[in-house]
Amino acid sequence: MPSSSPPERTARSSATASADDLFSFALRIGESLLRNGASSEVVTRALLALARTNGYPDCTVNVTMGQITLGYVPSETLQPVTLVKNVGSVELDIPTLTAIEDLVGETVTGRVGVLEAFEKLNFIIDHGRSPLTLRLMGAFLMAMGFAWLLGADLAAALVAAATAVLTEFLSTGASRIMLPPFYARVLSSVLAVGAASLALALTPLTQPGVVITASIVTQLVGSASVSAVQDLLTGWLLTACGRLIEAALLTTGLVVGTMGGLTLAEKAGQSLELTAVQPALDLSQTSVAAVLIAAGYAVYCQAGPRSIILFSLLGALGHLVYTVSDRSGVSGMSSTAAAATVLGILTVLLARPMNWPASGALDIAVIPLVPGMAFYQALAGFVNHDASAAAHLFEGLATSIAIGAGAVLGQFVSSRVLWQARRAQVNHLAKRDGTSIAEAEFEAQGLTTPDFRRPFHRQA
Repeated sequence: MPSSSPPERTARSSATASADDLFSFALRIGESLLRNGASSEVVTRALLALARTNGYPDCTVNVTMGQITLGYVPSETLQPVTLVKNVGSVELDIPTLTAIEDLVGETVTGRVGVLEAFEKLNFIIDHGRSPLTLRLMGAFLMAMGFAWLLGADLAAALVAAATAVLTEFLSTGASRIMLPPFYARVLSSVLAVGAASLALALTPLTQPGVVITASIVTQLVGSASVSAVQDLLTGWLLTACGRLIEAALLTTGLVVGTMGGLTLAEKAGQSLELTAVQPALDLSQTSVAAVLIAAGYAVYCQAGPRSIILFSLLGALGHLVYTVSDRSGVSGMSSTAAAATVLGILTVLLARPMNWPASGALDIAVIPLVPGMAFYQALAGFVNHDASAAAHLFEGLATSIAIGAGAVLGQFVSSRVLWQARRAQVNHLAKRDGTSIAEAEFEAQGLTTPDFRRPFHRQA
């Protein structure tokens, strides 16, 4: 997706931006960042930086689960002004998020005016929709990988992948008619049970439970565990709780749909027993599965070919760290957090060379760590009225939180390292050239990834 501005610009782009233009632009930026999974802290500091560097240092920003509120006082004699922007559902798009973060940096540092930036933003959003074919291909690869992690044979993995394509197609249609996500998850899981039932009737399929679980685990992608935990750890408790409750609600929708689908199948005379499965233990098989999962989500998020390859390697590395740590006697949750920490460090360090957003890249890299086995055991327990079902479901959600906590820690460590390197470069440039700190920092802007948690300086 191109991040450049459209070839023709209106005469308005050369005019001076008004307060309404600036704050309308800021709200649109905030909405776009949140829709692509950015944390509340990142969004808030980005909007404050835009307002501060364009002459409104006393602007206030409030981010909640579904809204962004921006307020300011035009003058002492006028009433305060409050602007509110509703935020839609989260859908990560790597090229779009990269272009938006670059645009924020250009606007804050003064390289691009507000009106021109507004035109660029509209162009980025209008041309940033991920094609359905890429999402279907990504769902196919992710389901294939999750099936192998659950110990499926090739036939069951292919059926799971085909079913995931159908459920993704159904989810796309449900979103277009604005069906609430909970009901979309219910319908997706019912469809997954129906596909497994049909495959069991037509083929010698022996693992219907794996097919159902692997095909609907892909629906858990995008539950925003990393952003939720980042909000939780940085004090944004309201939005953190909202994101975590949303993830739990969508997971519940999958459980309800699965149980309903299995009941319908039993009424039709076909019993689908979700017997226990043996997860893959061979390191080569689990590594290949992790590669497929990470590559699939990268394709789903419209990453470029070079990024897809690197995401695949990062996914395999994260799963390798988890496997080695787990087999050395460390608890599963701690092993997951350790793997997520490593990936958090690497995604920040690679963000600038690879020209991708650190937060979006991290969401892709940690996908192979999603606790598919725990969710499978929860589904099987609910269906068989096993008292351990709730415990397995809680384990899956707790592991997702551990992923977020480890990832946030890794990002913090690497961000601090890059910030210290940037400060050293700024001081060096200031001493060498005799320029001001602001000029030196602007010159060193391209050395690290954009960090909205630190103040920007406008171009001198």
